[in-house]
Amino acid sequence: MSNSKPHCSVDYHNFNGDKLDTKAHLVSTGIYDNDPPFTAPPFTELAFNALIADHHAKWEAYKNGGKAQKGAYLISRTALIKAMDDTGDYVDLLPGIDNDMILLAGFTPTKTGETQSLPPNPPSDIQLSLGISGEMFSDCDTVTGDAFYGSVLVAGKPLPDGFTINNAGQVIVLHTPEPNPNPNPNPTPETGVALIADLNKQRKKHYTGLTKGVEYYCYYYAINTGGVSQLSGPVILMCG
Repeated sequence: MSNSKPHCSVDYHNFNGDKLDTKAHLVSTGIYDNDPPFTAPPFTELAFNALIADHHAKWEAYKNGGKAQKGAYLISRTALIKAMDDTGDYVDLLPGIDNDMILLAGFTPTKTGETQSLPPNPPSDIQLSLGISGEMFSDCDTVTGDAFYGSVLVAGKPLPDGFTINNAGQVIVLHTPEPNPNPNPNPTPETGVALIADLNKQRKKHYTGLTKGVEYYCYYYAINTGGVSQLSGPVILMCG
């Protein structure tokens, strides 16, 4: 809600794991090393720091272990962000709240009178399935506070130059021929669709014109009035 006082920004909602770790440590130091004014925060120092440690461990496991570790990481991330949100709400309600007090707590103050809107978390539980030959479908879980969903389907190589937007509102990028012989031990097709960026609002997506025998990587993101989520981890499926 908009008011005349600054309050704690939730910019950390859209941070990656490393940056969120850093921010959470700043909040821990700010809150628990400064009593007063932070005399009765919603979490004990031990409980708050345990959430930071768990998030750090799960983030490192996700970075090193891949998508098999993603579910555990997202649970830990959600718990830490909720703890930071609750702590920020506590700071916002303290008597005499101002920019200096918010900075002391390790948060970033919003502009006076600013109406805060939260960026969404990355979509989760991405599902990629086969249709008929050269066709795939995808879906994801609903994201709280989203405005719409986008997806990117990539055929295993960097984005080539040039793209077009089709009548379905999708960005189509075509492969350019590879050198012959192709030095890539896992070559992508020399012709056909290299990438589809689906800009429609729906969670459910439909991709056509794909190449049989090629692995496609599907990513999702969400956008609302607060900003753009991080890109989800990829789901990989070979086209039939």
